[in-house]
Amino acid sequence: MSAAQKRIVAVLRAQQPEEGWTASKLRVAAGLDKATFQEAVRALRNSGKMDFAGYALSPSMLEQAAPVDADAVSSITESVKLEAEAMGANRRAARTIGSNGARGGMLDATVTRLSAGGRLQYEALRDDQVAALQLARSQWGELWARLCDSAVAAGERPVQAMRRLIEAGLWVERLDQEESAA
Repeated sequence: MSAAQKRIVAVLRAQQPEEGWTASKLRVAAGLDKATFQEAVRALRNSGKMDFAGYALSPSMLEQAAPVDADAVSSITESVKLEAEAMGANRRAARTIGSNGARGGMLDATVTRLSAGGRLQYEALRDDQVAALQLARSQWGELWARLCDSAVAAGERPVQAMRRLIEAGLWVERLDQEESAA
């Protein structure tokens, strides 16, 4: 807003004569010459800050600054942070899916927040052997070598051995949890 517009707005907010504003009363109260006043009023009306039919401010111009609720700001900030983290996880999952090629479906939203080990277990247990194989090879070269040795000893393919060993580990973990709960 120009200085003339600010002066008119300040006068309209501060004073309200009983008979209402006329152009000459408002111009004198704002301390503006005729041409500057007309230009400022035209600009205020064209921007929607003043009524076209009179010299009253629009309702949004009458309101003072709303009080800021610190709790609302912090909750919005936290919400935006969580959304950004979820978007980052989904992008990482999309890059993984894109680099591995289409494998017949998208990852669950819950899978995008898993660790590398969690993703390996998820992929192995949901019969996506290609993804499990690629993840194991890329993340754990030494573990993959030991897994291949176990598969040869059991007469299985490496992915079958991986699935068997993960399932056995999960059963042991479940038994441990049941014992600790009892």
